[in-house]
Amino acid sequence: MFRYLRLTILLGTVFIISACQSSLESDIQQYEENMEDIYELDRQFLEALDELDLKQLETVYATEADVSKDDISEIKKIVDESLIPLSTKMNEKIEAVEVSNEELKEVHKAYVESLELKETFAKELGRGIDLYLSYKESTNQLIKDGEAVSAAKKERQSIIQGNHSKEAAAEIDQVIDIVNERSGELEENVGLLQSDNDVAEKQRIVDEVLMPILDTQIDKLNQLPLETDEAKSVRSISLEMFYTFKSYYKERINIIQVYEEEQNLQIQNIVPKTESFNKLDMTYSEKLNQLKESTK
Repeated sequence: MFRYLRLTILLGTVFIISACQSSLESDIQQYEENMEDIYELDRQFLEALDELDLKQLETVYATEADVSKDDISEIKKIVDESLIPLSTKMNEKIEAVEVSNEELKEVHKAYVESLELKETFAKELGRGIDLYLSYKESTNQLIKDGEAVSAAKKERQSIIQGNHSKEAAAEIDQVIDIVNERSGELEENVGLLQSDNDVAEKQRIVDEVLMPILDTQIDKLNQLPLETDEAKSVRSISLEMFYTFKSYYKERINIIQVYEEEQNLQIQNIVPKTESFNKLDMTYSEKLNQLKESTK
């Protein structure tokens, strides 16, 4: 009787274990079927990622090495058209995947974390490239504006130093008086853009101080009645310089804003995220395979 009872208990235990294993096996099979679309999107994501030379991007970003805009734009295209939409879609789809088995839940967590990290990586990489391109464009524009102002000054000075009639000389003096009347105020406020003031204050200086001064000078020059060609030429060149200054100060503040954001978002800190989600993917695969082996 006792031996029969022991055998019954043993058989019952084996039956329970077998039933549990069968249930787990079924749960894993159903889970993998539910994950098929996500696995395919992930495969496409990793293929697109392989097309990027992230090491080169790190070097370019860190050293400001010259690189063609086309090369960077191609990288940006892959990020915008593949990495970001794929990672976003994966995270949307995985929210709909229900996992009831507790053992599977623990394995599933690693993959969810990996997908979240992939989306963060893709979006930060896209924004980092945007900042890089914006910085390069603003820097190039500053150089162009500086060269334009320098050339305009030489041209204007050449006209001013020429031989003029009394009427032309008088009108030229009127133009120069307007140009100079707020130059000290301009220089003082431009100097504040190099101070320790925060970005918001520097933006305020550009929007509320520098731009209004330049607009006032432009209006005054346009309203000044002139008769001589020489004075009109000096005015025209001066107006060109004021409009160039407006462009210059806008680009200055843009570079300041880009620099501020870059301090919190640097390519060198974004790229290592690939190692992190690769490790999570490996952990996920290993644990899922171990779970599948336990059902055999």
